[in-house]
Amino acid sequence: MSQVNLKTFATFPFSDLSAAELKLLEDVTPGSDAYRGPADRHADPANNPAAADSWGPDREIRAELIRWLCADRAAAGHVDARGMTIQAAKITGPVDLSFLDIPFPIQLLSCRLSESVILRYASLPALNLSGSWVKSLIGDLAEIRGTVFLKNGFKASGQVLFRGARIGGNLNCDGGIIEASEISDREELALSVEGAKISGSLLLRKRFHAGRGINLFLAEIGGNVVCDDATINNPAVAGDNQSGIAVNGEGAKIGGSVLLRFGLRIYGGVRFFRADVSGHFECDRAQFSNAAVQGVPESGWALNAEGAKISGSLYLRDQFVADGVVRLRGCQVGGNFICDAGQFRNPLDGEEPETGTALDAQAIKVTGFVSMQKDASFAGRVFLRGASVGLAVDLRNAHLINPALLGKPESGMALDLAAAKIGGSFLLRDAEIKGQLSLFGAQVDGDLECERLKIASPHQVDLSPHPVDLPSTGIALNARGIKVGGYMNLQEARVEGDLRMFGAEIGRELNCINCNFKSPPTSKRPEAVALDLYTANVGGALLLRGEQFKAEGLIRFAGCMVGGDVDCDKGTFINPAQADVQRSGVTLDGFASKVSGSVLLRGNFVSEGQVQLSSATISRSLDCGGGRFEVDPIQGVPHSDVALRAEGINVAGPVLLRKGFTANGEVRLFGAQIDDNLDCRKGTFTAQKDPGTGIALFPAHWDPKLRIPRGQVVAAASIVSPKY
Repeated sequence: MSQVNLKTFATFPFSDLSAAELKLLEDVTPGSDAYRGPADRHADPANNPAAADSWGPDREIRAELIRWLCADRAAAGHVDARGMTIQAAKITGPVDLSFLDIPFPIQLLSCRLSESVILRYASLPALNLSGSWVKSLIGDLAEIRGTVFLKNGFKASGQVLFRGARIGGNLNCDGGIIEASEISDREELALSVEGAKISGSLLLRKRFHAGRGINLFLAEIGGNVVCDDATINNPAVAGDNQSGIAVNGEGAKIGGSVLLRFGLRIYGGVRFFRADVSGHFECDRAQFSNAAVQGVPESGWALNAEGAKISGSLYLRDQFVADGVVRLRGCQVGGNFICDAGQFRNPLDGEEPETGTALDAQAIKVTGFVSMQKDASFAGRVFLRGASVGLAVDLRNAHLINPALLGKPESGMALDLAAAKIGGSFLLRDAEIKGQLSLFGAQVDGDLECERLKIASPHQVDLSPHPVDLPSTGIALNARGIKVGGYMNLQEARVEGDLRMFGAEIGRELNCINCNFKSPPTSKRPEAVALDLYTANVGGALLLRGEQFKAEGLIRFAGCMVGGDVDCDKGTFINPAQADVQRSGVTLDGFASKVSGSVLLRGNFVSEGQVQLSSATISRSLDCGGGRFEVDPIQGVPHSDVALRAEGINVAGPVLLRKGFTANGEVRLFGAQIDDNLDCRKGTFTAQKDPGTGIALFPAHWDPKLRIPRGQVVAAASIVSPKY
């Protein structure tokens, strides 16, 4: 059939063909150029569909003619293999190509369509609607063997639906707009590829905009999902059950990476629950906003990838912002999990149930390392309980804020890593934590590096005019039963609240040089302890020293095994006795501890409270030279007059209470065994009271149980034992 015959043939169903329609019939045959408007350039304002109201009848094409060319076998057989291309035309009526097997591609470029394009169950080689304006595009269960282009100014006032469709190439919506202001399916989002199979990538870049979210539920995408510099808008609205979900990728299978980056703004939640991503999941410099709204169940969470499998790395970094909880429970990450310089905001609001947790990654499995450094900030709890990390966890310079609030028992936990397993080191250097850090039962195969850490979880808050006690608070670090393969470094850390490590296992030294621990016991919280190492095992030295070291409250290492020295040189320990306060009055409690090295309480060491070393075993020396031991006895408080209590102690080396040693209270060595000298030269011993024995070290009658088998007593000391 010739061009003229095709025109003639078309006059039977279409008696009044417009100039644009006649030109179309010429253009679709071999050797013809595509129809354009009066200007040949695509970007010319005359070809902009926004100006279509001014286009005359000469640029109108009826949708029925397009369908006739696709549906009539005789007509379709004479369409060139390059397909049907219409540019800058006004197309009237719905373009309904449902159930058609179309042998050629269709391109409607910069056109203005008055109604929808419908492709249900249709089959065609490719589809290009770039720059065109339509009402909706319905391609459910369609088969498009090539790429679908909806880019460069494509605009749908309604929805774009490719549910269950098969697309052999990309679905390219770069620069497209899907307003969803005229909704054909109220149960659906703006763009839906639910259950679809896309062999290529889904491209939503270059200021792409979706006014009611996108749906990737159970979709299979062979390439990447790329959404850079775009806006997806479906914020939570009371009374709208479809609001609050901006991206639904639940159960989706992505053969490449999910890239939601670089200026992307999402208003509503991003859901990739149980998704399978073969590449990376990247959200660098993106903003996800879905703060809790009362009465809207899909609000309060920014990203939900619970149970997802990500073969590559997970990136939420470089000014990534989440308003609402980020949920990663049970997520599997084959690479690294990096949140450097990210902001996670979901502080506790008593009126909203979905608040209080910034990051919930319970039982997450990360093959590589976890990094939350470079001033990454978390307002709300970070929940990593039971996490498994193959390499290091790095929180250097991070800020974790979830302090205890009056009347809010669920507040107060800033970082929960209980029962976590970390294959490398855990780095908290220069981090700031307001609230509790839990490492209960955790395992760290490398080092635990907390140098210059600032952590505050006080049991009182200052509310004018008086401090107010908060129940179930006061624990800054709960590391009960932790196992650390290397050393633990808390040098220059500032800790307000209990540091609980009883039953801990530290492979090498525990370094607390120049630390500041503050957790004094009170009548309302008598169980407070500044540092609790009860029955712990420290493979190296225990270092509690330095001119700036200060502990307010009890340091307990009773029953602890220390592989090196216990070194408290130049440290200050304060815990004066208080009536009816259980753990007051003792600064250092090393009862029944076993120390493979020496115990060093020298060189301006200060204890304002009792030092308890009864029944301890020290393999080398007990050296208190230059130390100052002071107590302030309280009537009715047992042993509050004893400055150094070392009854039954076993020391393989010398006991040195010399060279400026000062005890303002009793020094008790009843039943001690000292295998070397007991040297008290230039020491000062002053009893606070006389219960009948004077100063325990030098009684009127020598203690028959004091044994110095190989040494001697050097007793050139100043002794004051007042009588009253």
